[in-house]
Amino acid sequence: MVTRAVLAAALLSGIVWRAAADEALPKITVSYSQQVGDELPLFVTQDGGYFKKNGLDATVTLLPAQTGIPALLNGQVQFSSIGAGDALSAAAQGLHVKYVAAFAPVYVFGLWVRPEYASAEKLRGQKVAVASFTGTAYLATVLELRQLGLAPGDVVITPLGSAQNTAAALMAGSIAATSSLPPITYEFEKRGFVKLVDLMPKRIPNLTAGLLALDSYVASHHQIVQEAVDAFSQGLQRDKTDKAFAEQVIAGRLAVKGEAAVGQTYDLYRASIAQDWPMPEPGMLESAQSILGLQNAKIKTVDVNALIDRSFVTDAMARMSGK
Repeated sequence: MVTRAVLAAALLSGIVWRAAADEALPKITVSYSQQVGDELPLFVTQDGGYFKKNGLDATVTLLPAQTGIPALLNGQVQFSSIGAGDALSAAAQGLHVKYVAAFAPVYVFGLWVRPEYASAEKLRGQKVAVASFTGTAYLATVLELRQLGLAPGDVVITPLGSAQNTAAALMAGSIAATSSLPPITYEFEKRGFVKLVDLMPKRIPNLTAGLLALDSYVASHHQIVQEAVDAFSQGLQRDKTDKAFAEQVIAGRLAVKGEAAVGQTYDLYRASIAQDWPMPEPGMLESAQSILGLQNAKIKTVDVNALIDRSFVTDAMARMSGK
């Protein structure tokens, strides 16, 4: 007869064994810079358990892009999901970094204005908010202004730190316009704001979100990097094929309310991303380089090919294709 003591001991040993197994997994931390839909594949990867399935104990944490690079340097994080502008700026300062995966390969931004500024002439001389002068929203703003026949100097570009801050400023009326993306922009629509320029249909290549790591870490932790890229690859496939799960993540991570809004967000990002594999490409950095190179000559000299490592996604494709 099995006594309660024996059962308790067996249960305890199982718990201890599982805890020891979890402790044995290599630990990584992945930062992301904005709580926006571009990061959906990262959220699906984490919430779907794909890091753990690939042998990693992963923590996913929100860090502003300005602190993402320093966090890589001091070892606080091993991977940072940030856009091309911040990576190029870091490389121009001599930092050796590489994208090993990319999961938001085009601009999905639009320029939103308050109704009283709904033309190029009315916008001239007004405040246009961005998160930072190297982030993707800034790059998008420059492209959007060009569509209107304006240059950055024709408006007052104002950095406010995050997409949430720029949205709040637009709704408060302290700025005239901001470049933003869903689901943040749903509130803009409700308030009657005007989308003056829409970059999404143009499908302009840009590495808006991707897995960035130090060259030294990639070289010394090859297996961990491969496992992380494998996890992202599987997460991207789940994001693409399991709409119900992805919508659950959208509702939870992005705080989108209402079935219609959640579905709209999913459909929009699946259409814009449209990737089968998170393959980084040098061409995804060219837009950022041409824009930021106008204000920083060192960025013009960065070899974008040196910032891209396609080998990890290539390896994942070879092993996972057809499964």
